[in-house]
Order: sequence, then C-alpha cells, then structure tokens
Amino acid sequence: MFSIARKQAQQRAREFLSGHCTLVAWWTLRHAGVFEAMLKSQSEKGEGLDPLVYATRTSMAPEILQALLDYLATGGLVGMKKDGAHLTSDGRALLEHEDAVLELVRAYQPVLDMTEHLLARLKTYAPAGINGGSAGGGAGGAGGGASVLRKSEYLVESQAKRYATEVYPAVADLVAKYRLAHVLDICCGAGGLLVHVAKTHKRVVGVGIGADGIAVRRANAAITAADLEKRLIAVTASPFDVCIDTQHTFDRIGVSRQLWKEINGIVATNLFSEHAARPEDIARTLAAIPRNFPTATLLLIEPVASALFDRNYYAPELTLLLSLARATPWPPEKWRAALAQARYRLLHETPLTTDGLNIFVCRPG
Repeated sequence: MFSIARKQAQQRAREFLSGHCTLVAWWTLRHAGVFEAMLKSQSEKGEGLDPLVYATRTSMAPEILQALLDYLATGGLVGMKKDGAHLTSDGRALLEHEDAVLELVRAYQPVLDMTEHLLARLKTYAPAGINGGSAGGGAGGAGGGASVLRKSEYLVESQAKRYATEVYPAVADLVAKYRLAHVLDICCGAGGLLVHVAKTHKRVVGVGIGADGIAVRRANAAITAADLEKRLIAVTASPFDVCIDTQHTFDRIGVSRQLWKEINGIVATNLFSEHAARPEDIARTLAAIPRNFPTATLLLIEPVASALFDRNYYAPELTLLLSLARATPWPPEKWRAALAQARYRLLHETPLTTDGLNIFVCRPG
C-alpha cells in the first residue's frame, strides 16, 4: 500500500547519489583520455573503443575502466555496443560544454567552505549573555538572554582562509581612504586582519580584542612573526565589554586613556552575526560605541540578506545551516536604520562576495 511513495523516495535518493557519482566517474575518464580515444577510434576506424585494448595500452586496470564505462552507460552518457564504447549525444554535449559544467561544479566550493564554517559553529555552542562569559568576566551591559560563545580554534582557520583574499584587502583600502592610524579591532580572531592592515600601511598602530584566550595567543604569535610587536598587540576581553563598559575594561587590560582617546578607527567583524534575533541588544551596543569613541570611524562588517540569495540554487541548504547557527542575516536597510538610530552617519558601503558580507563605514553624527 506504500509502494508508490516508497518508489518515489528511492528514485529521489538515487538521483542525489547518482549525480555526484556520475561527475566523479566522468572526470576520472576525462583526465585519463578515454573520451578523446573514443572519438578518435570512431573517426578513424568507424567503431567504438575496446576497453580491454585501451586499458592494456595505457596501463589502466581493465576492470576499473569497464566499471566506470558501465556506470556512465546507466546514466546515458556512454553507449556500450558490440564494436565497443561510444559517447552518446548527451555525452558529446557534456564533453563539448564541459567548461561550463566544470564552472558549475566549482561553484560548490564557496558553499562547502561556508557550510564547514557554520558546522564548526554548531559544534561549539555554550550558554552566555551578549556581554558575558569573557575571560575577564562581563560587566552588565547589553542585557541578559541566551546567546553563544565559541571556542575560537574551531573557527579562526576557516574564517581567515576565506577572508584573506577579499575582506582583508577591502578593509586595508578603507583604512587608507579614511586615514585611520590608530585602529581597534574588537573581533580580532587570530590577528590576520590586524596584521594585514599594519603590513599594508606602515603608520598604523592597533589593538586587537578577542574573547578567547587561545585565539589571542595566536594573534600575538602572528604579530611577533610579522615583526609588528612595536605597533600591535592583542588582548583578551569581551568585545561587548569594550563597547559598553569601555573605561572599566580598558583599565583591566591595560589600555591607557591616552591610547583610548587616540583611537580613530574601529573594526567590528561579525560582532552581531549571532544576535540578529535580538535587535534591542544590537541597538544598545551600537549606541554605546559613539558615546565611548566619539571621534572614531566605525567599520561594521556583517553578513546581509540579499535578493540574490533566494535565487541561489543552494539557498535551502544555506538557510538551514544559517538558522541552526543562529546567523540568519539582516537586510542592508535594517542595518542602515540601526546605525541611524545609534546616531551614526553612514559614509560608505562596500558589498563583498565572501559570506555575503557588507562593510558599513560610518562616523558619529
């Protein structure tokens, strides 16, 4: 009584599996020159490719070659006839337009990278407040409610790898454009962004803030390796404490009032990405930054929702993972409204392709 539904389920499962396996088999034979040999044999001899002869000539394992050809035959890309193996019309079309197909497959890579990153976030949930759980403890600021903290070692490698090629240069360009010389990176991770900016602009000095001591130690190791110890330092503290309870936090971690007043650039990367469901806490934190840093330009870097996302072939999978990781992004206009409410004047926006990030450059209004 359930045979139709069961057959439909089996068919769908087979489609999922066969699509991946077909691509693997296709490119295995493609790189082994099998398809070119097929076309040559048909052109010169008017017959198909003899798998055993070809395997012997090229030192391939005959049983593996035959198995791959048989599998592609089930998918309609290869035809097995008495005179040997032929490419079908579908197989010829795929071979002719292979570059386009390859680009489609390569499009998986950023999705897989982001998926790996989001899954890493799911591994490291721990209860905390938006302002709590830091190494130095949190002063009551942005209010209670459940949130999450991460063990940064699960995330810094994934983020640094993806951000280095686009995000870091974009921030460095903005630092130069707005003449930011004293930079506070309040989500410094393993220090990659801060080191890149300092190496690019020789007059930049800066302080990196990280909630996780392991990441901060790695940041300081990166600073030492780059010979930037005279210009940069990373310290352990809650980024939200730095925004809301600045003086108490800076006194604890050793940032002098003079250095505090000299800060003219603040970089905040993914500071709020896991608090999108709590706009009141985001508003409270944003409003505190211009009060405590009245002359500093803010580079707020957050993922944003886009109409293009809904048309992405992988939108359902990404929506699932973003929801599970509590990272569903706001649309850009909602960020603009939040910044205006916090009395910030928006100077510039830089949309990035990496993780759908947007850089909002603003100054206290």
